[in-house]
Amino acid sequence: MIALRSRFKNALRFLSRKILYLKLLEIIEKCCVSTIVDIGCDTGHFILIAEKYFDRKQGKSMKLIGVDIDREVLRKAKIASEYSLFINADMFLLPLRDNSVDCVFFSHVIEHIVDPRPVLGEFKRILRRGMSSRYNTNIS
Repeated sequence: MIALRSRFKNALRFLSRKILYLKLLEIIEKCCVSTIVDIGCDTGHFILIAEKYFDRKQGKSMKLIGVDIDREVLRKAKIASEYSLFINADMFLLPLRDNSVDCVFFSHVIEHIVDPRPVLGEFKRILRRGMSSRYNTNIS
């Protein structure tokens, strides 16, 4: 019984995360975004949902980049992905040009950092002027 409850909770958590990501992608799409970077992408949940979302929008070209420090999760993300780029890097020093992306997405990342200011500064550095970050966290 406990195992079923746990599976149900995990399924519900995944479904609610997917709904959140789809709503976020609707907002992002309205902002004329062409490049999204997912910081701390893990196995690419957000990127994979974004690939399917934008594939359904014929003629909508989107560059999707996942960044994570863990090589093993990136390997899994690359296998599951159709066309996104995955980069093994530390979020404190991203190997991306200044003003090169339209949207920085980070979910369940910032709460693991003692002082988030350097990381937020790095996100600001890679964002094109006038663009923004989107995040999701466990901090209550």
